[in-house]
Amino acid sequence: MNPHTLTVLEFEKVRRMLLRWTFSSLGRERIEALHPSLPADEVRLSLDRISEWKALELTGEAPSPDPIEDLSPLFRRLTRSEGALAGADLVLFLPLLQQLGRLRRLLRAEDAERRPLLREMLAPLEDFSELTRRLERSLSGTGEVRSEASPALARARQALVDAQQDVSGLLDGMLNRLPASSREDAFVTVRDGRYVVSVRAQHRESFPGLLHGRSQTGHSVLIEPLDALEANNRVADRREEARLVEVRVLAELTQALRDRGSALERAYEAVGACDAVRAGAKLALTLRAEAPELTERTLRVVQGRHPLLADAEMRGGARVVPLDLVIEADRPVLLVSGPNMGGKTVALKTVGLLVLMARAGLHVPAAPGTELPLVDEVFVDLGDEQSIEDDLSTFAGHLKNVGAMWDRATRDSLVLMDELGGATDPEEGAALATALLDEMGRRGALTVATTHLTSLKLFVQERAEMQNAAMEFDAVSLEPRYRLEIGEPGRSRAFDIARRVLPGSGLLERAQEFRSSQLVEMDRIFERVDVERRALEQARRALDEERRVLSGAVDRKDRQAARLKDRIEALRRAREDAIESALARAQHEIRELRERLEQELTTQRGEDAVRTARRAERDLQAARGNAHARGARRQRLGTSRLQPEQVKEGVEAWIADLGAVVRVERVRPDSNKVRVEWRGRHLEVALGALETVPADRARTSPTPVRVQLPDAPTEPVSPEIDLRGHRVEEAMESLERYLDRATMSGRTLVRIIHGKGTGTLKKEV
Repeated sequence: MNPHTLTVLEFEKVRRMLLRWTFSSLGRERIEALHPSLPADEVRLSLDRISEWKALELTGEAPSPDPIEDLSPLFRRLTRSEGALAGADLVLFLPLLQQLGRLRRLLRAEDAERRPLLREMLAPLEDFSELTRRLERSLSGTGEVRSEASPALARARQALVDAQQDVSGLLDGMLNRLPASSREDAFVTVRDGRYVVSVRAQHRESFPGLLHGRSQTGHSVLIEPLDALEANNRVADRREEARLVEVRVLAELTQALRDRGSALERAYEAVGACDAVRAGAKLALTLRAEAPELTERTLRVVQGRHPLLADAEMRGGARVVPLDLVIEADRPVLLVSGPNMGGKTVALKTVGLLVLMARAGLHVPAAPGTELPLVDEVFVDLGDEQSIEDDLSTFAGHLKNVGAMWDRATRDSLVLMDELGGATDPEEGAALATALLDEMGRRGALTVATTHLTSLKLFVQERAEMQNAAMEFDAVSLEPRYRLEIGEPGRSRAFDIARRVLPGSGLLERAQEFRSSQLVEMDRIFERVDVERRALEQARRALDEERRVLSGAVDRKDRQAARLKDRIEALRRAREDAIESALARAQHEIRELRERLEQELTTQRGEDAVRTARRAERDLQAARGNAHARGARRQRLGTSRLQPEQVKEGVEAWIADLGAVVRVERVRPDSNKVRVEWRGRHLEVALGALETVPADRARTSPTPVRVQLPDAPTEPVSPEIDLRGHRVEEAMESLERYLDRATMSGRTLVRIIHGKGTGTLKKEV
């Protein structure tokens, strides 16, 4: 990638944005060396690594690093075995070791398989946890050796403290022997590592010893008394002993680093690479950037924003209007026209810088769906590039850039040209611009150019491999909209902009007199096309909105229908479960009753009870079979049980046991019975027997049902039955059997004795 392109498109500012997020000198070196010329496989690898680190940042799993200084000189000293490193040097390794520990813990996480590329990048990391703990235990944050570094050092330092306390106590005792008036200005201090007393000059004779100095006024002197010489010597000895132990500790720490030097240096490189990936992820999150899809011949920008403008917006700057742009391989040339200050140059720079960022393996500030080509070279000619140093005029500067495009651009290049055909005679400039566009189209080079030349717009409009595009302009407010519309050329609107900038000026009226009638007519045509296009666009947006609303309504109806279907199914299952549960309870009660009654086989009553229980069990099994059959029949016919509020006089209903439709005549609110009419007959049936009428069933004749009547009883039936002393359930069962036998025997009048009691049995009878 040529340096001119990187300078004009300001790629260096992207590097500076990345540097904000680095924490290591090696990471900074990698960012400073970043260049948009990576091989395709490295570009994809970089994009995917950044995506993985972005996920870590979004989930809060990313480790927070401390700054890591440049350790290269220290690694060289370790390699050359140049003795022990100072504590201030050794402590510089701690942030690196601590970051290595964080990264290793990240790789050991349960879901680390979701980050295969980061795992691969950090695979060389060895375990330095023991070395890390040793340095943390041995050194303070500024590199001083801690007493915890070794037991020997702790003992040596304690001996030094004891010696210092001894000499200090000795000198305090000497001062206490001074007169009270003289002790006010006397104190113990340290000079050149020796403990001395500071006393007034007139008391010097009271402290025979070595003179270490005087105060600036000469009123006080610093004296090491002879009696304290030996104690001070012991302090010096203990201090030297402690220093020697410190030296041994530093030598041991240095050797520990030297022993792991190669592995540590590899880890240092890995952390630097990780730092660069983290910076890319941080910048992507700041700019709301996404990984583009990489292509060979397609350039599709979806909601793209210029990185520098996007960064300014995130810092509170003006809102950036996003750019949408498509260049396909079969139409590689796009000519953008429109008014000055309309955003043409920004659009051009946005395309160029996004391509450079992608080529460097960085996410770009654009929406998903953005496709960017892996071009070999980007050629740029932007605005006024007059060079005083090179003695080039504006036009000559353009020609120099255009010449490079003509000589070197291929189908694998991106060509960006601003104000094509400008800075010279319009007719001659248009001819040069036409030739250049024609050649770029023939080569298939992806090309984006801007212009104000009408002849160039017309030329592009007639070429199949080229297309026009216009920067939108609000004709009412005379303000640019900074949006790109592909398909039609734009108007320069010099007079409209002048009318806004120079309101009331007579210049415009005079200028209109000199305009070519042909150009005026062409401007009117463009205006009509623009109006029609806007009307179509407005209609399209309205249609899209209507389609969206209708689609939402359909989706809501579908969801409601699905919820209703689920509710019906849930109610059906609940009803079946309730029936099953009730039948199970009844069967259990009958089984208990049978077991209880079978114990009374010695009596006739017991035998009758056993037969009754067995008959009830058979009835229960038959009822269960009927319940299952009714459920299957309802499912087959599409019927459902009528709810009580649905049963009203005149309503038609389906009775499955009859296999026919009946009409409700009367509802008894005090019971669960309903009177119905069926084929001229009046029946009283249970409310639960009524179902909805199947859609394909009319009122039909019932299916013939064969009924097997029991034989008439052979034994005489008593004219009365005594129910006193029985439970209600037992009494009702006995009464039903008695009435059946009485009816079959021909009796028309019977007597039922129920007693008084609580009145419950009387009510049931």
